[in-house]
Amino acid sequence: MNDTGEPTANDNADQPHHHIESKLHHEANEDRVEEIHQCLCPNCNLPNASTTMHSTTIPFFREICIMTLICPDCNFRNSETIFGGAIKEKGEKITLTVHFPDDLNRQIVKSESAEIKIPYLDDFEISRRTQVGVFTLEGLLKNASINLESQQSERLLLGEVDNFHR
Repeated sequence: MNDTGEPTANDNADQPHHHIESKLHHEANEDRVEEIHQCLCPNCNLPNASTTMHSTTIPFFREICIMTLICPDCNFRNSETIFGGAIKEKGEKITLTVHFPDDLNRQIVKSESAEIKIPYLDDFEISRRTQVGVFTLEGLLKNASINLESQQSERLLLGEVDNFHR
């Protein structure tokens, strides 16, 4: 697609495609927030924790529920993202073009069936079932870097890496 959203010759006709520029903002509709008090804390087992659930529909994606549990007794805190609704038969390709440093603060919701490809980093890919949740682009890249670095010595021993960084 070009900058006006019109299809170009390079677009895949079988796959919906959305191009997101840094200036484009979508507001989710039908946001719902629910609070549940006196929940059992999984850390201290006292029934004083509170859970906040925020359900929303993300355009071009599906419904999600972000849950946060906070315990005032032991200060335990846990956040989870649960994906709802059906997965579409055909995926959607969404392209984010980074023009400015602030674009690294864009929020990305990655489901268990999504993969992220960054062609400008020699076809760098974050595969399905990894890094599932809500992240900024910067956070997603930092997590990928940490994961790659932490397993580098194992890949070198297995011979799965070229002479890069030996």
